[in-house]
Amino acid sequence: MSKPKPAPLPSGTVVGGYQVIKKLAAGGFGVVYLCEDADRKLVALKEYLPSSLAERSPGELTPRVKPEKQPLYRLGLKSFFEEGRSLAQISHTSVVSVLNFFRENETVYMVMNYLQGDTLQDFIVTARDLKRDKVFRESTIRSLFDEILRGLRTWTSSRPISSSPTRTRRCCSTSAPRARC
Repeated sequence: MSKPKPAPLPSGTVVGGYQVIKKLAAGGFGVVYLCEDADRKLVALKEYLPSSLAERSPGELTPRVKPEKQPLYRLGLKSFFEEGRSLAQISHTSVVSVLNFFRENETVYMVMNYLQGDTLQDFIVTARDLKRDKVFRESTIRSLFDEILRGLRTWTSSRPISSSPTRTRRCCSTSAPRARC
């Protein structure tokens, strides 16, 4: 039996001045929420909440970490905070902007621009489900990956690589003809 994932923050919760609207995604290292800031602008809020190290019951704000897992959890907190600091300094059209990062509820949060669009993974899965021979034309693939690689070059040259790998589900194609990770 697999370990249950920590409960996400409930809708309406306010963290660092950002009100949670809903959970967008969850992975091994955390949860991403759609939130509103004080000006009612939509943002994405990424919470450090590794399912292998932390637990949280519905309605709770603070994760519980067993004493033997505290050192690893704290190391992850520090790395996540440093990643936020590094990403906040990057301004590149192919990298999602980090607007803020902060500590609260014994964890770390990163506030990013909220981009509406489909992920690269969504495009691939949809094409596969429709049994299309080609998901993208070669020129589209070259253009997407050129943008992704430019963003990755900017991102990796600004800091050491951390435990936040870029995956197809993190790459997004927005209404503007750009790919962002």
